[in-house]
Amino acid sequence: MDSFAVVPQRLAELLRPQLDEIADEVQREVQLQVPEYARPADDTYVRTIRAGVTQALTLFVDRIADTGQNRDREHVVHTYQEIGRGESGEGRGLEVLQAALRLGGRAAWRRMMKAADELALDSSEVAALADAAFTHMHEIMQAATEGHTEARLRGNGELQRRRKRLLDS
Repeated sequence: MDSFAVVPQRLAELLRPQLDEIADEVQREVQLQVPEYARPADDTYVRTIRAGVTQALTLFVDRIADTGQNRDREHVVHTYQEIGRGESGEGRGLEVLQAALRLGGRAAWRRMMKAADELALDSSEVAALADAAFTHMHEIMQAATEGHTEARLRGNGELQRRRKRLLDS
């Protein structure tokens, strides 16, 4: 059963106008808890992180609302693969990225639970919301991991080619 289909669409209606505020909370939480992400002077980096957070939240709400945004899902997957590649390129390990994603997910979950309380969702609806949130988070983490791993492998292959050229000269 699709957990997104069980979550009441009225939750999406309640969350949608709060997305910017939720994105602020998620971004703030990550930047406070993960020192590698506390780079307020780097506008490009801050915009990239914000875009990823906003896309992930928007897609989640769209999936609850059942707007059929499969194209947007692909865009979010691509964005998180790029974020994973970028983190690898900056020399950060996968564990830092995964910690940031988990912290961001927890911050978003707190807001979802407040909304669930406001709407007086029953336990089966909250369980479906949790399942949907974990599914969504897993997909994002998987995409980021794929991008990070791909960049590492590409970098390792380039390093091996350079070593071979050096040894051959």
